[in-house]
Amino acid sequence: MLRSGMMGWFTLMQDPHDWADEQRAAAQAELQFYKKMLRPLIRSADLYHLTGRPDGKGWDAVEYFDPAASSGAIYVFRGSAFEPAAFRVHPRGVLTRHSYRLEFRDHPERDRTIPGRRLLTEGIEMTLPLPDSSEIVLLRQI
Repeated sequence: MLRSGMMGWFTLMQDPHDWADEQRAAAQAELQFYKKMLRPLIRSADLYHLTGRPDGKGWDAVEYFDPAASSGAIYVFRGSAFEPAAFRVHPRGVLTRHSYRLEFRDHPERDRTIPGRRLLTEGIEMTLPLPDSSEIVLLRQI
C-alpha cells in the first residue's frame, strides 16, 4: 500500500491513525527501507518504464538503475485483474558481461545471481499470487 508513494519524493496518501499496530510496524520498516536503500538510488538513477502505461488492471513495472553504482531497483505492481498471476519483466541498464545479484524484498527465497546476458534476454519472472500486490527487486552487479 506504500510502494507507489515511494517512487521519488515520498508521499503517504492514507490516514495512518486507524492502522493496527502490525500495519504501523510494517509501514515503519518499509519507510526505513525507502530511506536507506531506495531514496539514495532514485536520486542518481536512470528511470525506465518497463511496461506500457499503467491501467490499474494489468502489470506495471518501473526500474531505477544507476550505472555509476551498477545497481538498481525494479518496482513491480500487479493490478486488479485475476489473470495472469505471473509476468516477465526485462530490466534495462544491466551489462551483458557482468552478473547481477537479485534480492526480492518480499520473497527472499527467490534471491539469486543471474548473468547480465540472461537478464536481458530472458528477463525475470515475477509471480504475485494476489491481485493489487507488489514487489521490489534490487539488482546489484557482482
